[in-house]
Amino acid sequence: MEGRLPRVSGGNSLEGLDGATASADVSTSGDVWNGKGRRMASTVNPNHLHSQLAYMSELETAISAAADRYLVNVAGHVEANALFMDLKDGAAQRSGALSQRLQAIAGYVSASQASADLPPFAGWDLEQPAVAALHGMYLMMSGAIIGYSKLYTLALRFRDSSALAPEGTAWHLAGAHMNDCIQAIREINRIFPDVIVWELDRFGAECICTCPSCSSGICLCVTASGTVLRESGLVAESPGEPAIFVQRPRQGSAAADAGLERGDLVLKADAKTVNPPRELQVTIRDHAPGETVLLTVRRVSGYIEDVPIIRPAF
Repeated sequence: MEGRLPRVSGGNSLEGLDGATASADVSTSGDVWNGKGRRMASTVNPNHLHSQLAYMSELETAISAAADRYLVNVAGHVEANALFMDLKDGAAQRSGALSQRLQAIAGYVSASQASADLPPFAGWDLEQPAVAALHGMYLMMSGAIIGYSKLYTLALRFRDSSALAPEGTAWHLAGAHMNDCIQAIREINRIFPDVIVWELDRFGAECICTCPSCSSGICLCVTASGTVLRESGLVAESPGEPAIFVQRPRQGSAAADAGLERGDLVLKADAKTVNPPRELQVTIRDHAPGETVLLTVRRVSGYIEDVPIIRPAF
């Protein structure tokens, strides 16, 4: 019976996969005892728990492999590249921890039968491969969250939880790993609008919004999308100081003529903060066409300077 799990066949006997049976008593606590009064197992019919551990380990391996394959899609976007490196390493670590736990409680590590159900690699989007990569990874991480929710419940049901040990059980792993996946999805949501615009800019699909800021060449489409996601609690908080990240200004705009470039940060407009970003809209709108708006900008180099732009006629 090496590498094979016994199962409860009915009544109070354990039936091995080879058909052998042994007399056993099942206590109300869920422990299984043999006819000699020796404890045989800490759970009744733990196969569901073992199968889910195996499945989640396999899913995390697939996530790590997908993140590695997606790296080429996000090459050139610093935050997306760093995120996929973290996702690759994190998934590999979680897979290893799950395998170790399965080994500890089942005595062996076996591949699950769920391979065909794993989310497939999303493939290529010739125009926006980085967006496709984030989309594919979002779907896989969502699947992992559901899977860990199931593992969490099974671990409680079959007593591989804090009732058994203060740390390291399937219950502990499910909770910690689920949180990792939730944070990963929030980080994907945080950078997703920027990646969309970054790729659109790369093949010349410029912003045509007519709001005061976008018309001046400082696109707020990403900022507006991020605000909605943040207010919904779906994104991680943005690091750094409150500022407006400058996307590549549209050709011929006031921002382009003033020499602004992607990665610059607008800190103030006419000495007033731009937090929330609508304050920039208000400041520009308060000027007549042709008047100067003075922006305080932290350049990509880190140098802070005042940059005048001319409000266009809308």
